[in-house]
This record gives sequence, structure tokens and C-alpha cells, in this order.
Amino acid sequence: MLKRMLSTATILAIPIFFGLTSCANLFSEYCKKRNECLGGNDADRGACADQLRGEENAAAEYKCSDQFDAYYECRNNTATCTAGPKFETNCDAQKKNYDDCLKNASTIR
Repeated sequence: MLKRMLSTATILAIPIFFGLTSCANLFSEYCKKRNECLGGNDADRGACADQLRGEENAAAEYKCSDQFDAYYECRNNTATCTAGPKFETNCDAQKKNYDDCLKNASTIR
């Protein structure tokens, strides 16, 4: 009986683990690009990924996941490092949509 429960738990945990790892990898790639541009260490990259996961969770709470995903995808795809160094994205429209969603969903205005 215990063996079957452990087996079931393992089967359920694997997709959850890979789902979390997948998001973590996406955030990690963005944060890696950012650190390569601006400088930083593994702790900085980890803090960046934690911040993005926090934003993702907040977006879900406010029912703004679609806007977050569009904004994040844009940031991931358009991020460039320019002289200075400066880490820039070209996502003003997506950021506005995301910010508007958060504002409209909030009771504090």
C-alpha cells in the first residue's frame, strides 16, 4: 500500500516539478541576459527570477495573466543590451496593457 502511494505521489509530482522548472528556466534565461548586460552574480539572477515569479503570481491573483504573459514574452524577445550598459526592451504597449489591467482589478486607485 505504501509503495503504491509513493508511486502515485511521484507520478503526480513529476509534471508539477517540470512545470515549475519550465517557468523557472524561462525567467532564468531573461535574467541571465540581463545579468550579462548589467553585471551581477548568481544571487542577482536568482533574485531577478524570484521577482518575475512574484509578478506572475500577482498577475494571476488580479486575473491579468494574459497581459503579464504578453508583456513578459515581449521583454524576453526584444531585450537588448546597449552602451552604458543599458538593458532595454521595446514593450511600452504591453506594459501599459498589463499596468492598466492591474489598476482596473485593484480596489485601491
